[in-house]
Amino acid sequence: MLKQEAVDSSKLWKAVGKPRHGQIIDRHQLCRARYRKALRDRDKRSAMTYTNELHEALITEDGPSFWKCWHS
Repeated sequence: MLKQEAVDSSKLWKAVGKPRHGQIIDRHQLCRARYRKALRDRDKRSAMTYTNELHEALITEDGPSFWKCWHS
């Protein structure tokens, strides 16, 4: 949904001649920022998941599980 909003606002911004001021550029920048933040948040959650899985594997001393997480 965020990606589609960013794409739509970008197309509108380009269609009206890429203005540097006004509501259209504000909307374009806002949608783009929301989408990029969502991507960064997803990457952080993904990294945290791997970190937690590695930690759990170390605590339980489950060697194969640890190395599976490590190599992923």
